[in-house]
Amino acid sequence: MDLNETQFLIDYWPTLLPVAVLEVSLMLVALKHIFQHTQYRFGNRVMWVAIVVIFQIIGPVVYFTWGKGTANDE
Repeated sequence: MDLNETQFLIDYWPTLLPVAVLEVSLMLVALKHIFQHTQYRFGNRVMWVAIVVIFQIIGPVVYFTWGKGTANDE
C-alpha cells in the first residue's frame, strides 16, 4: 500500500466505516431471516444466500423487497 492509498483511507474513514457496518448488518439480518424461514416469494434458500452474500448491500435489499415471504407464509 503506498502513501496515496493510505491517505485515501485516512481521509474517507468516517464515511467508509458506517457503510461497512451497514453492509455487514444488512447481510447478517438477511441471512438470519433466510435460515429461520422456509417460504420465499421467489426462488429457494440457496439462491437467496448466494444473492445476499455476493451482492453485498444490494442483495439484502433485494431479498427484503422481493424474496421475503409474507407473514402468512411463516
